[in-house]
Amino acid sequence: MNQRRWLMALALMTIPGTAAFAQDAAPLETSKPVLQTPFTNQDLNGWKAMGGNARVSVTTDETRPGGDKNVLQMDYSVVKGEMNFLYLTVNDNEITQAKSFRFAVKADYATTLAMTLQEKDGGRYSAAFHVPPGKWQTVVLSPSDFSLARENDAPVDTNGKLDLDQVNFVGLADAGQYFAQAGDPTLSQLFGIKPGSHSLKVADFTISRQPVAGGLTPSDARIDSFAGPQVNWLATGGVELAATGGKPLNGRGFSASYRQSQDRFSGFMRDVGQGKCLGKTALKMTLASEKAAKVIVQLEEKGGGKYNAIVTVPEGNVATPFVVRFADLKPADDSKDDNSTFDQGNIHRIVLIDVSGFLDKTDTQNTLHIGDLRFE
Repeated sequence: MNQRRWLMALALMTIPGTAAFAQDAAPLETSKPVLQTPFTNQDLNGWKAMGGNARVSVTTDETRPGGDKNVLQMDYSVVKGEMNFLYLTVNDNEITQAKSFRFAVKADYATTLAMTLQEKDGGRYSAAFHVPPGKWQTVVLSPSDFSLARENDAPVDTNGKLDLDQVNFVGLADAGQYFAQAGDPTLSQLFGIKPGSHSLKVADFTISRQPVAGGLTPSDARIDSFAGPQVNWLATGGVELAATGGKPLNGRGFSASYRQSQDRFSGFMRDVGQGKCLGKTALKMTLASEKAAKVIVQLEEKGGGKYNAIVTVPEGNVATPFVVRFADLKPADDSKDDNSTFDQGNIHRIVLIDVSGFLDKTDTQNTLHIGDLRFE
């Protein structure tokens, strides 16, 4: 697969984030929660499933850490022509005081999940995160982790900000379904999509008054706080993501393990809040790589403009700071920008792609570490 096809595949994504963290129990609530849905006594607590083959039930899972083994389970299919998701209807002003969303999920295959907050007569906001196969993943999200859906058919939000008092719908879906709609086996292989029957389990769902320590703020220059136990990024198939702390980054971040080879481009992407890089001149990050890596750093505009640069990361897992100046960015081969100008106010996505295997004709396993990611 060539680089251009890889980047075009990434453009189809329409949802706007140490490995031991994956099995941690959800942090305990220290004050009365805004909303909580325990799944005891076979009680669905208002959760429903939507989709042609989606079914929801309460079951037990003995692998669930902690005392309560009752969990919510959605059985569904990943297939072209069908979208399935879990959802919970909430009342006006019911989650106005929400500071965080805390729960645990378990998927039967490695995928990306998307949590959605839908405003009444307003915008749709989503947060995407990686889930490992067959393991419980604790998820802790701040309201600032949610990005406004900006695709052409997305509902219009007049003020462009998440209004928690107007949210009337909380949803959870397997993002793999979005790629399955293309009906392209190559695309499915690229993103690790496994068509067929699947199951998704949810436990300890709590909307909390407790903020996420170190989480993003509305005026934050950071693109990712790395504050949660999950990785809020989408990756191609075959890439294993894990939240990390400490060496080699000297702080929080995430690692991506994959194979550098001539026939694949391993990459990861995350949506960026609208206007987040206004007034900035550069993108700053710290990278460390087990093997030498050539990484494309790309910023994408909503309208199709794509601008990038390549950074070379030394081998040896040495934490190396990089500054990518906006003035040095070049249009990508598949950039579709009406005005051919890098528009800071329209940037909505960052993409990182290791192209070492293609450029250097290598074939080896590698782990790349990403941290301290911000505009400056």
